[in-house]
Amino acid sequence: MTNDERLDRLERILTLIVRAGRRTRASMREETRRSVSEVDEKVSILINAQIKTDAEVKKLTANIKNLTEESKAMRKESKAMREDERVMREDVMAIRQDAIAMRDDLYQRSRDVFELFRLTDQKMARLAEVQTTMGQQLAVLIERLGSH
Repeated sequence: MTNDERLDRLERILTLIVRAGRRTRASMREETRRSVSEVDEKVSILINAQIKTDAEVKKLTANIKNLTEESKAMRKESKAMREDERVMREDVMAIRQDAIAMRDDLYQRSRDVFELFRLTDQKMARLAEVQTTMGQQLAVLIERLGSH
């Protein structure tokens, strides 16, 4: 082989090597672009998921706050209701005590009235006796006066 042939052959080989290098670089660029694109897509997915998660956390935080406020209001209302119930129980006890006192007073007054009826009956009986005695004495007096 002559030197020119050798140089031609070397040029062809170098041309083939350069073309193969270009193809490899182009292929590597394409793979890099695909990899970057895939990474970008994955990053976008992660960012969107994070945004959704943040929104859900905000909603949950608002719900928890509302539930906490409602719970506080319900506890306050429950406390007020328990206080009202306690006051009502005290009122019922006071009414019961008043009713017992009124019943005892009525019972005592009834006993007093019955005692007065008994005394009145005794006095009426005594009055009837006295009237009978007086009637007899008056009859005797009238008879004595009439016989004189």
